[in-house]
Amino acid sequence: MPPELELSGSCTANGVATFVIKNSGGDMATASTWEIYQGSTKLAGDTFTLDAGETTEASVSGYYGKLTLKIVSGPGQGLTADTDCAAPTPTPTPTSTPVLPKLELSGSCTANGVATFVIKNSGGDMATASTWEIYQAALSSPATPSSSTPVRA
Repeated sequence: MPPELELSGSCTANGVATFVIKNSGGDMATASTWEIYQGSTKLAGDTFTLDAGETTEASVSGYYGKLTLKIVSGPGQGLTADTDCAAPTPTPTPTSTPVLPKLELSGSCTANGVATFVIKNSGGDMATASTWEIYQAALSSPATPSSSTPVRA
């Protein structure tokens, strides 16, 4: 009984293409050669000899798209099998949204006229310095409009 080779191929999610060569006929008296291609580019190759019922594997990793196993010499010459290795989906790189400063202002005054002001940042860092000023409204009579006088910071 002559050898009868059967080919199959598969690819894992992490890009390992494996082709199985099975001899479902008689023992191979001479060696055969397999080669794996991506398009016209040869990726790997080797020789093999299988007795009746035996299998061997041919594999490559890190290649994506259509890959083809070819028996290029010996028993089974001309046989081919294809597998399609899907490229892994890239994991998106998380981008951080900058946290903007959030300024909170409060003020209080004691009975003896001491004013206290608090500026609190409850958000992100401030990229640049800010200035502040305190104004005191001028006292005015009903007939005179009021104005503001800055107090030094």
